[in-house]
Amino acid sequence: MEFDSALRLNPQNRFAHFLRGNAYSNLKQYQKAINDYNKSIELNSNDATSYLNRGRAKLQLGDKSGCYDLSKAGELGEEAAYDYIRVSCNN
Repeated sequence: MEFDSALRLNPQNRFAHFLRGNAYSNLKQYQKAINDYNKSIELNSNDATSYLNRGRAKLQLGDKSGCYDLSKAGELGEEAAYDYIRVSCNN
């Protein structure tokens, strides 16, 4: 992956972690995606979309703590998070 090359050059590249997380999620490699979203959030704790995507990946693995990530994403302004909460977290 090109993201691996970018991260070798700059391991603090939040955007590369985020995009690689998206790629892993699309490949259904959810734990790898979560690891990258963790790093993206570590580098910018106000990144609503990383919280949203990490929450969705956690839920794909059956981890209901993803609902907390979705809630945080909503608090940070990611309106789509509330739709995911209604569908995945209120049962």
